[in-house]
Amino acid sequence: MVGNMDRLHNQVVVFVVSSTGEGDPPENFEEFWSTLHDQPLENMTYALLGLGDSNYTEHGGFPNKLRDFLDDSGAKSFYEYQLADDQVGLELVVEPWIEGLWEPLAQTLCNQDNFHPSLQLDLALLDKLANLDIDRNLPKSKQMFQFKFSEDDFECSFPDGVDKFILPFAAGTLEKSTVLNKTCLAEKSDKTKETFEIELKTADSYGPGDSFGVLCQNSEKEVWDLLDRLKVTEIAHKQYTLTPDASVKPRLLPKHVLLHCSPYYALKYTLDVRSLPKKALLSYLAECCGNEKEGDCLRYLASKEGSKDLNDLIYSRSLTLLEILSLFPSCSPPFCSLLQHLPPSHTSLLLRL
Repeated sequence: MVGNMDRLHNQVVVFVVSSTGEGDPPENFEEFWSTLHDQPLENMTYALLGLGDSNYTEHGGFPNKLRDFLDDSGAKSFYEYQLADDQVGLELVVEPWIEGLWEPLAQTLCNQDNFHPSLQLDLALLDKLANLDIDRNLPKSKQMFQFKFSEDDFECSFPDGVDKFILPFAAGTLEKSTVLNKTCLAEKSDKTKETFEIELKTADSYGPGDSFGVLCQNSEKEVWDLLDRLKVTEIAHKQYTLTPDASVKPRLLPKHVLLHCSPYYALKYTLDVRSLPKKALLSYLAECCGNEKEGDCLRYLASKEGSKDLNDLIYSRSLTLLEILSLFPSCSPPFCSLLQHLPPSHTSLLLRL
């Protein structure tokens, strides 16, 4: 199902179609078929699964016709075309086709300029900004570290070897734990947060009043997408060294930022890239926008006056850092500066009876 029939030329579409009559489109597809002919499709990317029956002369007639039309119109296929045959069992083709679809579909969506289907700046918000006096002369964030890359790769496994870097939030030894069970206690709503009960398998035993930290790994795909967005994929595994700026008081330095690390390791294991952004991060991102309107929008969202719009645009949709950067394409924060603005990827838990 396509959300906006007027913008087919710039969408990712998955087609699952059959034939009727002499290779004609099904009745419920005819209007859509007509719409396809009225639009330029050079920027469409698609996947196509055909459903047919080899008992009929025109087996796969319309799916084949649709594929030829899309290719001739300049649309690009991102996944292999398959034609299922009801005579031998549709599931023999359909099930493996669907199973293999998700990874290339996710990658294709992420390669779009606006990979999150609901991400777009509200026109009403932009109109509101036009009538506001946005202060662009606010004090800029202070760079807390001097940054230097090495030619050497950063070598550190997880969690083995992490202790030698003395992660600030690890009081004891790190160990891998297995999630045995997860139960949803409360669904997310306007009045409640999404709440889960998680059962962990650990080597140590804990009692009421004890506390421990959970160090969560970020998604491999999201990490690489973020590295690409920040333009550091080529040096993702290179070791960097951070030297605290002499003008910054030690107590103000973020304790969770490792002084020796690599971009990949930092984003994968030590920094939280999925939590809701604080206003300080939005203010920093505003400084990194090449487009004046996008910068003003972020400044407004970080202001007291923009709290409601911040909730509607970002918090209510739980947008991640990567999605926010997609929402503001001119925003290009340097990786070395972004580090100090991201929270640690750990959660402290207190056990209670």
